[in-house]
Parts: sequence; structure tokens; C-alpha cells
Amino acid sequence: MITPRPEARNEHRRWLLELTTLPTAAGREWRIERWVRLWAEARPGLTVEADPGGNLVIAMEPGKVGPGKDAANGFSEGPPVFLTAHMDHPGKDAAKGFSEGPPVFLTAHMDHPAFVVERIVSPTTVELAFRGGVMDDYFDEAKINIFAAGAKGEHAAKAVISERTGEQQPYKRFLAELEAPDDQIALGDVGVWELPEAEIDAEGILHTNACDDLAALVGALAALDELHRARKEGAQVRDTRVLLTRAEEIGFIGAIGACRNKTMPEGSRVIALENSRSFIDSPIGGGPIVRVGDRLSTFSPALTAAVSKR
Repeated sequence: MITPRPEARNEHRRWLLELTTLPTAAGREWRIERWVRLWAEARPGLTVEADPGGNLVIAMEPGKVGPGKDAANGFSEGPPVFLTAHMDHPGKDAAKGFSEGPPVFLTAHMDHPAFVVERIVSPTTVELAFRGGVMDDYFDEAKINIFAAGAKGEHAAKAVISERTGEQQPYKRFLAELEAPDDQIALGDVGVWELPEAEIDAEGILHTNACDDLAALVGALAALDELHRARKEGAQVRDTRVLLTRAEEIGFIGAIGACRNKTMPEGSRVIALENSRSFIDSPIGGGPIVRVGDRLSTFSPALTAAVSKR
């Protein structure tokens, strides 16, 4: 088992603060994608590919990396492992050199509930669609920031939700009044609630804009980073990958697309990483929760046991 380096904790916390404060929404995940691509480019031996649905797959390149490896692929025996955010067949692939067995995906998604500009009503008024599910109480006269990426560079325009407007299906729609005219705001810009500056407090608790599901995304990248480092130093590791999906908040669109496009080959094992509110029996700091099933099925007992053992 690969143990994370103690000195890596501060770096992983920095990623948490950076990624969970980036504006993102279903279908408008480009800031997250840009961050992830730059992150991977800084790590020789990692690849990033987009599937037809715009989901990202980050993987370690096959090939001998350090002592004690299979010359064909540099991985230990066993199925590939996929780490995915908000997300085969037996036998050896001669081209890729992977060991036998189905891949395992750790999955997470790149979007978070947020507003998206759909119409410029006037120099100080915009119409927004809210992509995601949030209780109505949070919208009344809410203060928001709309992140414009115009020719003058990215900036946040302050606004206040004034009223509901138009059809409320499939998305809730609102008018927002800008604090000042802003000719850089464009269709597709993302708006988020105005919140205090993100921080990790003295007890190690993260207070930030969007844990769901960006904190899980950071967890997947941190795991892959540690495995990649260990592999370069000569350790035997599984073929491990990260799958980052799009548009989860409006119906698992990216994840469904990944299945239809066979981004996750048939027979793949999936470990979905998610964030949720705390309850009495699941307090913050109580550790990860391993679900054994949902209302439709029981998950793989063998995979559940393996995750629990870790």
C-alpha cells in the first residue's frame, strides 16, 4: 500500500483552496478543466484526454518507470484503477501493456450548483438560469458574483437576485441587478453566491465555496499524484486513472455519456467520490463513508470490502 507523504499535505490543501473557489456550473466547467490540464502538464508521465462528452481522463503513461517493473508497462499485476471526479475485458492489451483485469474508476464531477447568464436585459440587469438543486430560501435577494471573462480579463461583477422570471423548468430563472453597469458580462458566464474568503481553520476544517464535488476531485488527483511519484521511485503500483465528469448537477449527463461512449469499458469497477452535508451519525471529521448500495441495488461486496479495508 502506498502511504501519502506527510509533506504533501500542505500542497494538497493548497489545491483544495484553489479548486473549490473556481466558478463552475453544469456545462461551464472550463475553468476546472484548465486547472486540471495545467496540473497534469506539470507532471511528466501523466496524460489527459477528453472523451466525446467532454469528460476528462487522467492516466499514467505505460512504460518502464524505475526498477522492478514489467518492461511492457511498468505496472504491477492487477486491474487498472480509475480515479474519477463526479464519475475492458480480461486479457492483456498488447498496445497499452496493461495487466489483466477490469479497470477501477474513482469518480467525481467538475460542476457545482450555480447560476449561468442566459440573457442580457439591460446594462445593469441580467437573466440567470440556476443549474442544480438548491432550496428556494437561498435565492431571495441573494448577493452573488458573476464571473465575466471579457477582453479586459476575468473579474467578478457584484449583483443581487431581484425576482423570478420566465419558465421555471428545466431550470429556475431569476433576474439579477448589477451593482454597476458591466459591458464585459456575456452569455454563459457563471454566477455564484457571495461568500467569505475560503480558509482552512485551526481545526483543519475547510470553509469554501464548492466542496461538492471539487473537494473529491482534489482527493482523486492527490491519490494519483502520490501513486505516480511512488511509481517513478520504483514502487509497483496499479494502472490508476482519474475520470472527471461534466454536468452531474443536471442529470449525470457526463457520467451517462462516459458509459455510452465506453470511456469506462464494460466490466469496469467504479468508486464514486462525493461530498454531502453532515448528519448526527456522519459528522465532519468522522472519516469517509462507504456506502454498500442504493435503493436499486447492492454494490460489489468485494470492492466494498477492499475500500473499507483501506
